[in-house]
Amino acid sequence: MAEKKKTQNEIVPAKENEEIVLALPEKERAAENAVLMEDIRLEEPAEQITRVNEIPELRGENRKVFRLSNGDEQAVFYCEPMHVFDESTDSFAEVDNALAEEADKRHYRSGRNRFVARFSREEENDELFSVEKGMCRVSVSAKKTGSRRGHSAAPALCRKNASDVLVYEGAVPGADMEYYVTGSGVKENIIVRERAAVYRYPFTIACEHVRCVPRGRAARELQKYGNRRGSVHYPGALYERCKRRGVCRRIL
Repeated sequence: MAEKKKTQNEIVPAKENEEIVLALPEKERAAENAVLMEDIRLEEPAEQITRVNEIPELRGENRKVFRLSNGDEQAVFYCEPMHVFDESTDSFAEVDNALAEEADKRHYRSGRNRFVARFSREEENDELFSVEKGMCRVSVSAKKTGSRRGHSAAPALCRKNASDVLVYEGAVPGADMEYYVTGSGVKENIIVRERAAVYRYPFTIACEHVRCVPRGRAARELQKYGNRRGSVHYPGALYERCKRRGVCRRIL
């Protein structure tokens, strides 16, 4: 009876709304806190690396080198020439593809580059443009017949995609011609205005100290028609080859 009474006395009912907290032993509690501290780490944000400035002394024809904010150097290579070597300063200068009217009002001329490009402003001939370097020169004219021969509209100078562009309206039947200069040559866009069964655009190419080497379709057409005067009947990639140096440069 005494034993039963003692057991009953050990069971004490909890008070209403009283919280029951089961505490871990001290060693286990310390170990758990250590694990939590390992899982929670504050990582510093990565340093943002930016370009500080270009290093002109390390330029190449198609390369720029930049100094970065972390002290490193970054070389960037381009698919076409971005610089032209200036012998007077013994350094590379930026290519200037801007077009400016020459003093005689007969041509637009390209800026600083490895070559000189001129675009005709005259309305009494069919010449479109010429490219020259040293003794080598190539001129391209629209091949016209009948009353259209010797009559051209002066080109309009406009700005497209951060480049100076010359537009010859109606340079060939049913189409306009667009030209602009890059570090590698003169680029041409043919803007078709009229639908036709065959799109054929003849040009006459005059070469001085240069041999014209047509590529692809232009070469096949040239062989097919057997034209010895250098007329190509389809737009295609044309190359100039200097006889003295044996250097090929794309001009269209």
